[in-house]
Amino acid sequence: MTAQPELAAAIEDLSAVLEDFAYQWEISGTFSLEPDSYQDVRFGILDICQPVVNAADADNKANQEPTGEPAPMLTEDEQAEQAFLSGVRSLHPNLENFTDEDLVKTARNFCLIYSKPEGAPVVEELITKVAGLKYSLAELRSMNYAGVETLCPEHSDKLG
Repeated sequence: MTAQPELAAAIEDLSAVLEDFAYQWEISGTFSLEPDSYQDVRFGILDICQPVVNAADADNKANQEPTGEPAPMLTEDEQAEQAFLSGVRSLHPNLENFTDEDLVKTARNFCLIYSKPEGAPVVEELITKVAGLKYSLAELRSMNYAGVETLCPEHSDKLG
């Protein structure tokens, strides 16, 4: 069982949404995204990936000696992290050089700042100041946006 063709189409949809977002940023200096477009693509990817992950778990379980423990399912947080990582790495292949942990930690730090009053301008200032040190400006903006949309969607209204 493989979801590669379906997943490729969903990732292309995600890329289109994020390219739209980046284009809006370039022409207007504001973040703009059609309501629910990102969430629709995100849930589409999660819907495609979960059966494949489940099938792989089942295959692994069949090839292992029985332990009496069920194969672990991805939690909602783990699914969100995987969607985040797929999204930012599809836009920025260079991010393959960084660990999942580093990328997720960066995005979760943005979420933490957004949880504070007046966090949005702080995130923007932080991104501008640290761009080029470890990640490019475009990578940071993508990690910020994709991170908020997948890891802390309760702050998506703060993206502008």
